[in-house]
Amino acid sequence: MGLTKRQIQLGLGVLWILDGALQLQPYMFTKAFAYQVILPQAVGQPWPLRGAVDLVGHLIAAHPLAFDCLFASTQLAIGLGLLLRRSTKAALLASMAWGIGVWVFGEGLGGIFVGGANLFNGAPGAVLFYLVLAAAAWPGKQPDRRGLLPAWTRWAWVATWLLYGALFLLPGSRTGGKLAADLVSSLAGMPNALVQASRDVASWLSGLGAFAGEVMALLCLAIGLGAAAPMRYRGWAYLAGGILALCVWMLAEGFGGIPTGTATDPNSGPLLVLLAMAAASAEPKGALFSRPGWLASILGAGRKPPLRASQPGAA
Repeated sequence: MGLTKRQIQLGLGVLWILDGALQLQPYMFTKAFAYQVILPQAVGQPWPLRGAVDLVGHLIAAHPLAFDCLFASTQLAIGLGLLLRRSTKAALLASMAWGIGVWVFGEGLGGIFVGGANLFNGAPGAVLFYLVLAAAAWPGKQPDRRGLLPAWTRWAWVATWLLYGALFLLPGSRTGGKLAADLVSSLAGMPNALVQASRDVASWLSGLGAFAGEVMALLCLAIGLGAAAPMRYRGWAYLAGGILALCVWMLAEGFGGIPTGTATDPNSGPLLVLLAMAAASAEPKGALFSRPGWLASILGAGRKPPLRASQPGAA
Protein backbone atom coordinates (compact mmCIF):
# COMPACT_ATOMS: atom_id res chain seq x y z
CA MET A 1 0.00 0.00 0.00
CA GLY A 2 1.44 3.37 -1.04
CA LEU A 3 1.63 6.56 0.92
CA THR A 4 -1.02 9.26 0.60
CA LYS A 5 -0.60 13.03 0.74
CA ARG A 6 -1.88 13.01 4.30
CA GLN A 7 0.74 10.51 5.38
CA ILE A 8 3.47 12.61 3.79
CA GLN A 9 2.10 15.61 5.70
CA LEU A 10 2.25 13.65 8.95
CA GLY A 11 5.80 12.50 8.20
CA LEU A 12 6.90 16.08 7.56
CA GLY A 13 5.15 17.17 10.75
CA VAL A 14 7.10 14.65 12.81
CA LEU A 15 10.37 15.75 11.21
CA TRP A 16 9.67 19.45 11.87
CA ILE A 17 8.85 18.67 15.50
CA LEU A 18 12.14 16.78 15.76
CA ASP A 19 13.96 19.79 14.28
CA GLY A 20 12.29 22.08 16.81
CA ALA A 21 13.22 19.77 19.67
CA LEU A 22 16.84 19.67 18.51
CA GLN A 23 16.83 23.47 18.44
CA LEU A 24 16.06 23.41 22.18
CA GLN A 25 19.37 21.72 23.05
CA PRO A 26 21.59 23.79 25.39
CA TYR A 27 24.23 24.24 22.69
CA MET A 28 21.75 26.13 20.49
CA PHE A 29 21.21 28.87 23.09
CA THR A 30 24.87 29.89 22.98
CA LYS A 31 26.91 31.95 20.54
CA ALA A 32 28.50 28.71 19.37
CA PHE A 33 25.43 28.03 17.26
CA ALA A 34 26.09 31.17 15.22
CA TYR A 35 29.87 30.80 15.05
CA GLN A 36 30.03 27.05 14.41
CA VAL A 37 26.81 26.34 12.48
CA ILE A 38 25.69 29.50 10.65
CA LEU A 39 28.82 31.52 9.88
CA PRO A 40 30.83 28.58 8.43
CA GLN A 41 28.18 28.39 5.68
CA ALA A 42 29.54 31.69 4.31
CA VAL A 43 33.02 30.35 3.63
CA GLY A 44 33.75 30.07 -0.07
CA GLN A 45 30.29 31.26 -1.16
CA PRO A 46 29.66 33.85 -3.90
CA TRP A 47 29.89 37.34 -2.45
CA PRO A 48 26.12 38.15 -2.26
CA LEU A 49 25.37 34.96 -0.34
CA ARG A 50 28.51 35.29 1.77
CA GLY A 51 27.52 38.78 2.89
CA ALA A 52 23.94 37.78 3.68
CA VAL A 53 25.00 34.75 5.75
CA ASP A 54 27.61 36.83 7.60
CA LEU A 55 25.01 39.44 8.46
CA VAL A 56 22.49 36.90 9.73
CA GLY A 57 25.15 34.92 11.60
CA HIS A 58 26.45 37.94 13.53
CA LEU A 59 22.90 39.06 14.28
CA ILE A 60 22.16 35.65 15.81
CA ALA A 61 25.43 35.75 17.76
CA ALA A 62 24.40 39.07 19.28
CA HIS A 63 21.07 37.66 20.56
CA PRO A 64 21.40 33.86 20.69
CA LEU A 65 18.65 33.23 23.26
CA ALA A 66 15.97 35.26 21.50
CA PHE A 67 16.73 33.86 18.05
CA ASP A 68 16.92 30.28 19.22
CA CYS A 69 13.54 30.57 20.92
CA LEU A 70 12.17 31.97 17.64
CA PHE A 71 13.69 29.15 15.59
CA ALA A 72 12.50 26.38 17.90
CA SER A 73 8.97 27.74 18.32
CA THR A 74 8.58 28.25 14.56
CA GLN A 75 9.60 24.70 13.71
CA LEU A 76 7.46 23.21 16.46
CA ALA A 77 4.50 25.27 15.26
CA ILE A 78 4.98 24.07 11.67
CA GLY A 79 5.17 20.47 12.84
CA LEU A 80 2.07 20.71 15.00
CA GLY A 81 0.23 22.54 12.21
CA LEU A 82 0.92 19.66 9.84
CA LEU A 83 -0.45 17.15 12.31
CA LEU A 84 -3.78 19.00 12.47
CA ARG A 85 -5.95 18.78 9.36
CA ARG A 86 -7.45 22.26 9.65
CA SER A 87 -4.06 23.96 9.61
CA THR A 88 -2.40 21.75 7.00
CA LYS A 89 -2.29 24.29 4.15
CA ALA A 90 -1.01 27.11 6.34
CA ALA A 91 1.62 24.79 7.82
CA LEU A 92 2.74 23.64 4.37
CA LEU A 93 3.13 27.25 3.24
CA ALA A 94 5.08 28.04 6.41
CA SER A 95 7.19 24.94 5.85
CA MET A 96 8.13 26.12 2.36
CA ALA A 97 8.85 29.69 3.41
CA TRP A 98 10.86 28.70 6.47
CA GLY A 99 12.64 25.98 4.52
CA ILE A 100 13.88 28.47 1.93
CA GLY A 101 15.32 30.64 4.69
CA VAL A 102 17.03 27.68 6.36
CA TRP A 103 18.38 26.44 3.03
CA VAL A 104 19.94 29.83 2.26
CA PHE A 105 21.22 30.93 5.67
CA GLY A 106 21.50 27.67 7.59
CA GLU A 107 22.82 25.39 4.86
CA GLY A 108 24.41 27.84 2.42
CA LEU A 109 22.40 26.37 -0.49
CA GLY A 110 23.71 22.96 0.46
CA GLY A 111 27.28 23.99 -0.38
CA ILE A 112 26.71 23.38 -4.09
CA PHE A 113 28.56 26.60 -5.01
CA VAL A 114 31.49 25.98 -2.67
CA GLY A 115 33.02 22.89 -4.25
CA GLY A 116 33.34 19.40 -2.88
CA ALA A 117 29.61 19.03 -2.14
CA ASN A 118 28.28 15.50 -2.57
CA LEU A 119 25.92 12.89 -1.17
CA PHE A 120 28.21 12.14 1.78
CA ASN A 121 28.28 15.67 3.19
CA GLY A 122 24.58 16.45 2.87
CA ALA A 123 24.34 18.24 -0.49
CA PRO A 124 22.15 19.75 -1.85
CA GLY A 125 20.85 20.52 1.64
CA ALA A 126 18.41 18.41 3.64
CA VAL A 127 15.84 21.19 3.92
CA LEU A 128 15.48 21.28 0.14
CA PHE A 129 13.68 17.94 0.41
CA TYR A 130 11.24 19.48 2.89
CA LEU A 131 10.24 21.86 0.11
CA VAL A 132 9.82 19.10 -2.49
CA LEU A 133 7.78 16.91 -0.15
CA ALA A 134 5.63 19.83 0.99
CA ALA A 135 4.80 20.63 -2.64
CA ALA A 136 4.02 16.96 -3.34
CA ALA A 137 1.73 16.79 -0.30
CA TRP A 138 -0.20 19.96 -1.14
CA PRO A 139 -3.95 19.25 -1.00
CA GLY A 140 -5.72 19.41 -4.36
CA LYS A 141 -8.52 21.82 -5.23
CA GLN A 142 -11.03 18.98 -5.42
CA PRO A 143 -11.48 16.68 -2.43
CA ASP A 144 -9.61 13.43 -3.02
CA ARG A 145 -10.09 10.82 -0.36
CA ARG A 146 -7.33 8.69 -1.87
CA GLY A 147 -4.85 11.57 -1.52
CA LEU A 148 -2.86 10.47 -4.55
CA LEU A 149 0.61 11.97 -4.90
CA PRO A 150 1.47 13.87 -8.12
CA ALA A 151 3.26 12.06 -10.93
CA TRP A 152 6.05 14.67 -10.97
CA THR A 153 7.32 13.25 -7.67
CA ARG A 154 9.10 10.60 -9.73
CA TRP A 155 10.93 13.28 -11.70
CA ALA A 156 12.00 14.96 -8.47
CA TRP A 157 13.60 11.64 -7.52
CA VAL A 158 15.25 11.36 -10.94
CA ALA A 159 16.61 14.92 -10.75
CA THR A 160 17.96 14.34 -7.23
CA TRP A 161 20.05 11.34 -8.20
CA LEU A 162 21.23 12.83 -11.47
CA LEU A 163 22.44 15.81 -9.44
CA TYR A 164 24.27 13.49 -7.04
CA GLY A 165 25.90 11.78 -9.99
CA ALA A 166 27.01 15.12 -11.44
CA LEU A 167 28.43 16.27 -8.09
CA PHE A 168 30.56 13.13 -7.82
CA LEU A 169 32.06 13.93 -11.22
CA LEU A 170 33.17 17.44 -10.23
CA PRO A 171 36.88 17.90 -9.43
CA GLY A 172 36.23 18.53 -5.72
CA SER A 173 34.59 15.13 -5.17
CA ARG A 174 36.28 12.76 -7.59
CA THR A 175 39.22 11.37 -5.61
CA GLY A 176 39.00 8.50 -3.18
CA GLY A 177 40.84 10.47 -0.52
CA LYS A 178 38.28 13.30 -0.58
CA LEU A 179 35.31 10.94 -0.48
CA ALA A 180 36.90 8.88 2.29
CA ALA A 181 37.43 12.04 4.34
CA ASP A 182 33.79 13.07 3.80
CA LEU A 183 32.62 9.61 4.81
CA VAL A 184 34.37 9.56 8.20
CA SER A 185 33.89 13.24 9.08
CA SER A 186 30.77 12.67 11.23
CA LEU A 187 31.59 9.63 13.38
CA ALA A 188 31.06 11.28 16.78
CA GLY A 189 28.54 9.43 18.93
CA MET A 190 28.15 6.52 16.50
CA PRO A 191 28.23 2.89 17.72
CA ASN A 192 31.61 1.21 17.36
CA ALA A 193 30.30 -1.25 14.77
CA LEU A 194 29.11 1.56 12.51
CA VAL A 195 32.36 3.48 13.02
CA GLN A 196 34.33 0.47 11.84
CA ALA A 197 31.98 -0.08 8.91
CA SER A 198 32.37 3.57 7.90
CA ARG A 199 36.14 3.27 8.03
CA ASP A 200 36.08 0.07 5.98
CA VAL A 201 34.03 1.73 3.23
CA ALA A 202 36.29 4.80 3.40
CA SER A 203 39.34 2.56 2.98
CA TRP A 204 37.73 0.92 -0.06
CA LEU A 205 36.94 4.31 -1.63
CA SER A 206 40.44 5.55 -0.91
CA GLY A 207 41.84 2.50 -2.69
CA LEU A 208 39.87 3.38 -5.81
CA GLY A 209 41.90 6.57 -6.10
CA ALA A 210 40.90 8.76 -9.02
CA PHE A 211 38.11 6.35 -10.00
CA ALA A 212 36.15 6.69 -6.73
CA GLY A 213 34.08 9.59 -8.02
CA GLU A 214 33.24 7.75 -11.23
CA VAL A 215 32.09 4.66 -9.31
CA MET A 216 29.79 6.66 -7.04
CA ALA A 217 28.55 8.72 -9.99
CA LEU A 218 27.63 5.59 -11.94
CA LEU A 219 25.72 4.24 -8.94
CA CYS A 220 23.78 7.49 -8.49
CA LEU A 221 23.11 7.87 -12.20
CA ALA A 222 21.83 4.29 -12.37
CA ILE A 223 19.37 5.02 -9.55
CA GLY A 224 18.19 8.21 -11.23
CA LEU A 225 17.91 6.78 -14.74
CA GLY A 226 16.30 3.63 -13.36
CA ALA A 227 13.38 5.72 -12.14
CA ALA A 228 13.12 7.29 -15.61
CA ALA A 229 13.16 3.87 -17.28
CA PRO A 230 10.15 1.67 -18.13
CA MET A 231 7.86 0.77 -15.26
CA ARG A 232 9.34 -2.61 -14.41
CA TYR A 233 12.69 -1.06 -13.44
CA ARG A 234 11.45 1.85 -11.35
CA GLY A 235 10.68 -0.04 -8.17
CA TRP A 236 14.25 -1.30 -7.99
CA ALA A 237 15.55 2.24 -8.47
CA TYR A 238 13.45 3.49 -5.55
CA LEU A 239 14.52 0.54 -3.40
CA ALA A 240 18.22 0.92 -4.24
CA GLY A 241 18.14 4.68 -3.62
CA GLY A 242 16.35 4.25 -0.30
CA ILE A 243 18.85 1.64 0.89
CA LEU A 244 21.80 3.77 -0.22
CA ALA A 245 20.29 6.81 1.54
CA LEU A 246 19.98 4.84 4.77
CA CYS A 247 23.57 3.58 4.49
CA VAL A 248 24.84 7.10 3.90
CA TRP A 249 22.76 8.37 6.83
CA MET A 250 24.37 5.83 9.15
CA LEU A 251 27.93 5.66 7.79
CA ALA A 252 28.54 9.21 6.50
CA GLU A 253 26.03 11.50 8.22
CA GLY A 254 26.26 9.86 11.64
CA PHE A 255 22.46 9.89 12.08
CA GLY A 256 22.55 13.58 11.30
CA GLY A 257 24.85 14.21 14.27
CA ILE A 258 21.95 13.80 16.70
CA PRO A 259 24.08 11.92 19.29
CA THR A 260 26.49 14.89 19.49
CA GLY A 261 24.01 17.38 20.93
CA THR A 262 24.80 19.93 18.21
CA ALA A 263 22.54 18.70 15.39
CA THR A 264 19.84 20.96 14.00
CA ASP A 265 18.08 18.26 11.94
CA PRO A 266 18.44 14.55 11.09
CA ASN A 267 20.08 15.42 7.74
CA SER A 268 19.03 14.14 4.33
CA GLY A 269 18.89 10.37 4.89
CA PRO A 270 15.35 10.05 6.29
CA LEU A 271 14.04 12.63 3.81
CA LEU A 272 15.45 10.72 0.85
CA VAL A 273 13.75 7.58 2.12
CA LEU A 274 10.48 9.48 2.45
CA LEU A 275 10.93 10.87 -1.09
CA ALA A 276 11.54 7.34 -2.40
CA MET A 277 8.33 6.15 -0.78
CA ALA A 278 6.44 9.16 -2.13
CA ALA A 279 7.75 8.63 -5.68
CA ALA A 280 6.91 4.92 -5.55
CA SER A 281 3.43 5.73 -4.24
CA ALA A 282 2.83 8.04 -7.20
CA GLU A 283 3.24 5.10 -9.59
CA PRO A 284 0.20 3.10 -10.78
CA LYS A 285 -0.84 0.57 -8.17
CA GLY A 286 0.72 -2.86 -8.59
CA ALA A 287 2.98 -1.81 -11.47
CA LEU A 288 6.32 -1.78 -9.63
CA PHE A 289 8.63 -4.79 -9.36
CA SER A 290 6.92 -6.54 -12.25
CA ARG A 291 9.01 -9.18 -13.99
CA PRO A 292 10.64 -8.20 -17.30
CA GLY A 293 9.21 -10.06 -20.28
CA TRP A 294 12.38 -12.07 -20.90
CA LEU A 295 12.49 -13.22 -17.27
CA ALA A 296 8.81 -14.12 -17.27
CA SER A 297 9.30 -16.20 -20.43
CA ILE A 298 12.26 -18.06 -18.92
CA LEU A 299 10.38 -18.80 -15.73
CA GLY A 300 7.32 -19.81 -17.69
CA ALA A 301 9.34 -22.19 -19.88
CA GLY A 302 10.39 -24.21 -16.87
CA ARG A 303 6.87 -24.80 -15.64
CA LYS A 304 4.95 -27.95 -16.39
CA PRO A 305 1.67 -27.46 -18.22
CA PRO A 306 -1.36 -27.92 -15.98
CA LEU A 307 -3.02 -31.32 -16.01
CA ARG A 308 -6.19 -31.43 -18.04
CA ALA A 309 -9.21 -33.31 -16.88
CA SER A 310 -9.66 -36.55 -18.80
CA GLN A 311 -12.43 -36.46 -21.35
CA PRO A 312 -15.46 -38.71 -20.82
CA GLY A 313 -14.97 -42.09 -22.36
CA ALA A 314 -11.20 -41.80 -22.51
CA ALA A 315 -9.33 -44.99 -21.63
